Amino acid sequence: MKKRKILIIDDDKLLTDVLGGLFMEKDYLVEVCHNSLDGVEKAAMFHPDLILLDIMVPPKNGLDIIKDLCSNEAKLCDRIIMMTSLDDTSYLARAMEHNITTYITKNNTTPEAIVELVESKFTK
Repeated sequence: MKKRKILIIDDDKLLTDVLGGLFMEKDYLVEVCHNSLDGVEKAAMFHPDLILLDIMVPPKNGLDIIKDLCSNEAKLCDRIIMMTSLDDTSYLARAMEHNITTYITKNNTTPEAIVELVESKFTK
């Protein structure tokens, strides 16, 4: 069976280390980017099955990254789960304009719960 590929774009190195380890334990291929420019480039080369995208990843914000990912040839919009620590729901509303339908509030969600959510996306 082909391994699923997860791309994590988040500048929180502790979180990406923990998530990366959890996903690798479950036999996923994982790539991590700690800035938005690398994330967009990696998405084009890695062809992930799913992208975990923080809404604020310098130097761009998550909304700009979404625009980049949705406008490229791969049309990755339907593969993005937004992650945020922000209370400002206006970002999420704008993300939903690009058909981003799943988001995680990082301060209320454990890394294990994030992995469970990702796995549920693949069993639908």
